[in-house]
Amino acid sequence: MAGPPTLRNPWWVVLGATLGLTVANGPVVFFTFGLFRGPVTSEFGWDRATFASSLLVGHTLAALAYPFMGRWIDRYGIRRVTLTFIPLFAMSTAAISLTPASPAAFIALAGLCGLISTGQAPPAPCR
Repeated sequence: MAGPPTLRNPWWVVLGATLGLTVANGPVVFFTFGLFRGPVTSEFGWDRATFASSLLVGHTLAALAYPFMGRWIDRYGIRRVTLTFIPLFAMSTAAISLTPASPAAFIALAGLCGLISTGQAPPAPCR
């Protein structure tokens, strides 16, 4: 009886990494920031500084969380951490779409998205 098929070809890793990076924090949040600035600010009546502060809070929390994420990766392994945080990042990004017309709620959700994004971002190279 044959077991499940194994994927021994190293190009599967390349495909998986490419798909993972296309839905990472950079392409999803950072690179689309300017695209959504106009519609979001006009919908809620916010100024550009309010919307921009969400990006600041998200990336600041991400920067503060990276050392802790590195420890989690060392302790639990990259696969377990990444496969846990990819769906969490997707849910936190989707939660931003449910933002009420409150700048504080929007900034808090963007901060949560930035914080969670550290678990699915590319890890720093080892020395």
